[in-house]
Amino acid sequence: MVDKISLYCEKYNIPNCLPISSHSVIDLNDKHSLIKIGDTNYLLTNNGNEWDVSIASQEKNICDTGSDNPDLVQYCKKN
Repeated sequence: MVDKISLYCEKYNIPNCLPISSHSVIDLNDKHSLIKIGDTNYLLTNNGNEWDVSIASQEKNICDTGSDNPDLVQYCKKN
């Protein structure tokens, strides 16, 4: 999953993201994973056989991001 974040950060040129030296898994279930790296939270969504980064946010609570990203909406509904 962390490799996906590296690719996401590279694709969107997110500073202070690479290389990933330490991270913490805040929440993990069969559909979503919330990983914190530095000041940024990354929501990953399980799409069958792989995890994809859905959204990145520097909000303390990723649900305060204010995005209408469907994966974020689904994740925040359960929390």
